[in-house]
Amino acid sequence: DARVPVAWVSASVAETQRRLALDATTASRRPPLKGEDVYSEVAQAISDREAYYDEVAGIRIDTDGKTVSVIVGMVVKWLVACGNYSSQADDPSEGASS
Repeated sequence: DARVPVAWVSASVAETQRRLALDATTASRRPPLKGEDVYSEVAQAISDREAYYDEVAGIRIDTDGKTVSVIVGMVVKWLVACGNYSSQADDPSEGASS
């Protein structure tokens, strides 16, 4: 199969809403999709997109409660296992903030 590896990093509705609320730029960078407020549209947007993401993803990683470093490590481990990433001596998550 010549498909490009796709890792779906997902978050629950509650976690997505929490992250949006913590980002002071949410209102200016994420306009509402259907005229409602961004926070109330999260559940519907996730529901609408889930089947598409599931169709193309080789792995789904739930990010709730995980640091960026842990998530990056999980993705890299999966890519190495798939043969799509050459493991380096350096930490692949170097530079990622948690």
